[in-house]
Amino acid sequence: MRVAGLDLSIRSTGICLVDTSLTVPIGTCRVESEPAARVDGVKPSLLQRTERLASIRARVLQSIGDIPAESRDIRRLPDLVIVEGPAIGAMSSAHDMSGNWWLIIDQLTNHGVPVVEVSPAQVKQYATGSGSTSGKTKVTKTMVVEAVRTNYGDVARYITSNDEADALILAAIGCRYLGHPIESAPLPAPNLGALKKIRWPERTLAL
Repeated sequence: MRVAGLDLSIRSTGICLVDTSLTVPIGTCRVESEPAARVDGVKPSLLQRTERLASIRARVLQSIGDIPAESRDIRRLPDLVIVEGPAIGAMSSAHDMSGNWWLIIDQLTNHGVPVVEVSPAQVKQYATGSGSTSGKTKVTKTMVVEAVRTNYGDVARYITSNDEADALILAAIGCRYLGHPIESAPLPAPNLGALKKIRWPERTLAL
């Protein structure tokens, strides 16, 4: 089974791909994108913004195995994608971020790939045992990265950003759902509590 975790962003998307049939099953990467520069204080045009989102979508799909319909390459899209829900309120470019998120989800679902949305709080809870997003108990990005390094063994050496850490957690959630947990040790009950309110695919996946 192939499971992808996506922490979608228009600036730096974290991607984790797990193939449970491989000896070394986990790979992570980022898709980075800078906005077009303002000219004389004028923001980028609609065409420039649209082209940027199209480029991000193409690179993300390529990273998880998308290929042109006419190709006979043996690569294929994942059997399951777990995506972090957008934290739109925290984005200065919320409109473009939302558009990017839906473009990629639309492409995946049109290919028949089951996509599951997981909230930022659920990602934090699965990683650390707490989904707190504010106050003194807030789970920070650094705490999530540290939890990944604790719970995922050698693969943690390749994690270079919080985007990739979130993507790995998302993929791990999908793998656990499919009966292939990838943690190096059993997770405590508070961490597993993050799974309770996730809406899973409406159709049963072939394991």
